[in-house]
Amino acid sequence: MIVSFLKTTEAQYENLRLELWLRWCEAKSMSTREWQQLMANGILNRWFNTELTKIEWQFMHDLEPYQRQCSPQELNERYKAYMVSMHSLILAPVQNEIRKKTTKQLKHEDFNTQTYLN
Repeated sequence: MIVSFLKTTEAQYENLRLELWLRWCEAKSMSTREWQQLMANGILNRWFNTELTKIEWQFMHDLEPYQRQCSPQELNERYKAYMVSMHSLILAPVQNEIRKKTTKQLKHEDFNTQTYLN
């Protein structure tokens, strides 16, 4: 339904959702490792998609009277503006657990620091 509302293709919509997910994970992480763990977390991804769907429904509800007059570019820009609110959302328990694991792994990693002196 959202694909036709946005006047876009399924592939463009999927790319848009993926971009939102990647940017959200990047904004919530403090390191590359944490970013990777956030992106790979199924619970977090399901929660993100649920919240995203709620915002999409609100977007469609709010813009329904104007949707026919809007170009695909205008709809895309307005969609992205609505999605900014995703950055204020966080599933704290999952993110905190990932942050603890990442910190623990960094402390216990075996870094090869051998030097060869004559």
